[in-house]
Amino acid sequence: MCIRDRSEEKIWADLRSKEDATEFLGYEREKSQGLIAKIIKDGKYIEKLSQDEVGVIVMNQTCFYGESGGQVGDQGQIRGISGLGKVTDTKRVGQIFVHFVKVQKGYFEVGNNLEQLINTDLRLDIKRNHSGTHLVHEALRRIVGEHVAQRGSLNNADRLRFDFSHDKPVTEEQIFLVEQLVNKHIRENTPVITEIMQLESAKQKGARALFGEKYGDVVRVVNIGEDFSVELCGGTHVNRSGEIGLVKVALETSVASGIRRIESCSGAKATELCNAQQDQLSAISNVVR
Repeated sequence: MCIRDRSEEKIWADLRSKEDATEFLGYEREKSQGLIAKIIKDGKYIEKLSQDEVGVIVMNQTCFYGESGGQVGDQGQIRGISGLGKVTDTKRVGQIFVHFVKVQKGYFEVGNNLEQLINTDLRLDIKRNHSGTHLVHEALRRIVGEHVAQRGSLNNADRLRFDFSHDKPVTEEQIFLVEQLVNKHIRENTPVITEIMQLESAKQKGARALFGEKYGDVVRVVNIGEDFSVELCGGTHVNRSGEIGLVKVALETSVASGIRRIESCSGAKATELCNAQQDQLSAISNVVR
């Protein structure tokens, strides 16, 4: 989130201080409705955002996921009786979801009821990578060692990036075994189960907490692969592991002392990566005969 001046910084601080929260409907819905509670433009609260203007809209509820926990925010469209707009990004400021909007037609006013429609193709690719990250995390623990713990992540529509504690490069053989284990659980196509429970109950269940995250007394637990991966997570995920399609590791590097990074992709992009690697091998084979 870009803060351009003190007035804008003051707005975000004001939103963080609010006790009210946006109700998130996006676990079950890809479209919903919401009332405009606030409109922000150039670091100021305003009442109306007109055609071709860019601003931030806060609604009482939303199906758009706000960037957090390594998962990027949703994009899509909002429309009401007086206007149509494109949501270019969604973020969280405290417990409030803010939608970055460009008005394409008409205008939006505080109090308007809007229809919300997320970009479903983009959301599905993000979900594939997020669920794939959970599987990669657990596979690394089982192949590389139980000392492996998440130290950062990024899940967008193109790739998954996973930073973890480890003091030396992951070998090619270990990467191969990680891929094999992850894709085994993908092929089994088991349901991805989410549960809301008390934090202590989740810990007793063996759910892993993520580095740098703060949790309340009640948490959301995501179970992938019939207890293969059990983590505390507020993000969106596929319904069944088979929807991930395939996970392929593209790169393994060092990012800091004792911290390694794996970059991978899933679904169609993983297939594209496999094909590109095969083309490279074929080209090398032709050169060396």
